[in-house]
Amino acid sequence: AWSMAELTWNDRWGKCLGGRVYILAAVVVDVEMVLSNLSDRLLPLAIKELSLLLEEKLPSSVCCMNIHVVPRLGETGDRGRRKLLRLAMAGDGQLCAKWHQMQQGRQQSLCGGSVTAAFHALRDTSSVQHQQKLADLLALHPEVETGFLLDLPLKWISGWPEGQKQYPQKSGSVWFDFPALWGEVLESLIVHARDPAVVHLLVNFASAEGAKTMFELLHGRYVYNPAAEDDTYPVRCLLGHYQDLRLYAEGQKALEGRGFVLRRRGAPETGVPQVIEVNQRRLTLGREEEFANVVIQKPHISKAHAVLELVAGTLSIQDTSVNGTWVNEHRLANGIRVELHPFDKVSFLPAAHPAYKEALVYEVRPAEEAREAPRSRTPERRRNSDAIDVRIVRGPTQRPFQRSRRSRPQRPQRPQRPQR
Repeated sequence: AWSMAELTWNDRWGKCLGGRVYILAAVVVDVEMVLSNLSDRLLPLAIKELSLLLEEKLPSSVCCMNIHVVPRLGETGDRGRRKLLRLAMAGDGQLCAKWHQMQQGRQQSLCGGSVTAAFHALRDTSSVQHQQKLADLLALHPEVETGFLLDLPLKWISGWPEGQKQYPQKSGSVWFDFPALWGEVLESLIVHARDPAVVHLLVNFASAEGAKTMFELLHGRYVYNPAAEDDTYPVRCLLGHYQDLRLYAEGQKALEGRGFVLRRRGAPETGVPQVIEVNQRRLTLGREEEFANVVIQKPHISKAHAVLELVAGTLSIQDTSVNGTWVNEHRLANGIRVELHPFDKVSFLPAAHPAYKEALVYEVRPAEEAREAPRSRTPERRRNSDAIDVRIVRGPTQRPFQRSRRSRPQRPQRPQRPQR
């Protein structure tokens, strides 16, 4: 157990502010659902049936606290019928792992055969491996970033002044005192998100240490609000410069009019974005979503392969990988930042590699030019005009579907509600 003022850890639960908020270090399981059609009703029905099935089949000391849909890039056609769900389970890690092993290789039929579900990866967010991943991720951030952004359900927020776009938090309120557990808070502000059911909690810490500590304790986990009806919510958070995060939260591009895109040369390929938009200060490219803003699913791509930075209209790249990053066929020295210019070629394979021409080769273009009509493109680009453009946007995921209310030993007690 680990504790500090107003924060006490017990097993998977971090009790904050005397039980007003909890952090759940869940065992997370990914489930892929394949739908027979794209009916709006089919997915919610399948999730509900899966929730009831888990309620019946899970060990008695394990509770599924949350099921939510993780958005994928370019969900159209066959890919649109494949949905990735994420389960958050509380309970004994060994029991969860044993149950998960029993599900491996099986396909669960739902909704009378209209949906199939297959259980995939399991990870324990209380494990040493999770902590090591976070340490690697935090090492990619500079020491001057004091901003932190956390998504919350709108229904958790009370007292919002009518007609106001922003809701400043003060000492004594939950969403000021919660971040203040990890460091001195200069400003705590709640603003509306693009998703009308979600808000952004924006925090400006006095030092980067507070922002990093909050990120370390929350990233990849869940927030539990015992006073709310929909009580468990997946953590989606960002660490960065406060002003950049504020512009992002307010729906603006941090560097409007000065962005770039990296447009892939070659045929479309599953798991590889055709277009990477760079319109914020920092983007990480990599193989694993825990480390990267932009996920590139290739075996030779490192979990955090390269970092793009856009500062005052200047785009630069830094290699953070094992296998290497090339600019104009020259390999970058690891850890050294190099400025990029329009028409530079960025690749993740050497030019001598047999798959180079159809592999991961991106061309740097100004964002304004990339939005021009197709007739302004060169003949080479016109030949590749059938490529699918997938815009990389870190938007909110769909709202989580909550589990049924079966009582489990590991779940913190909800305070008694007053009788009407």
